[in-house]
Amino acid sequence: MVIFQYGVATCRTMPISGLDRATTGESLVRGTTVRGITPGVGYVFQGDAVFPWKTVLNNVAAGLMFRGTRKPEALDRAREWVQRVGLKGFENYYPHQLSGGMRKRVALAQTFICEPDILLMDEPFSSLDVHTRTLMEEELLELWAASKASVVFVTHDLEEAIALADKVCVLTAGPAMVKGIYPIDIPRPRRLTEVRFQPRFMELHHEIWLDLKDEVLLSYERSKTQR
Repeated sequence: MVIFQYGVATCRTMPISGLDRATTGESLVRGTTVRGITPGVGYVFQGDAVFPWKTVLNNVAAGLMFRGTRKPEALDRAREWVQRVGLKGFENYYPHQLSGGMRKRVALAQTFICEPDILLMDEPFSSLDVHTRTLMEEELLELWAASKASVVFVTHDLEEAIALADKVCVLTAGPAMVKGIYPIDIPRPRRLTEVRFQPRFMELHHEIWLDLKDEVLLSYERSKTQR
């Protein structure tokens, strides 16, 4: 099952990965309390998290080599993933030579090559233009369909949440608490350029927005008082 989260306040996914501690309560992964780095977890950040001094190929291979895979094998598998995300021919390019969408493809390949059981994504496409963003969302669905990793996806975009998710969790404006959970019963596979026009998509958007609207207004009022 893929679980995507939506909220006005960004949900902290660090406690799931073990990169940070929960401020209250506890994080459970597979029924076990997280007390350190969680094995089998991949992370795609909001900003670029690729190594600027490494080529595309070496960026994608890096995770495997950190885990002890021999370099020749890691590079062979990296070449397969570079081709899978549509970057064949750019293996020897550096991040500064790539567009934002291409760098995001590198980040996806860099994460999926390690075959994570759980994938954490914190607004990964928010900095991209609308057309590139749609392409990346399509890319994510294709990669996920092959891996079936559980995904926790944080976004402020309600359309993105509904289009991608099996479940949408609405969070309060702050402190961030679960306000509502909505199963997304739109059949898969989905074409994101088409799913937004389905009647069920529009029904879900209206239903969730009624729950979310108060949190958006509250967040807006708070921002005005802080100016």
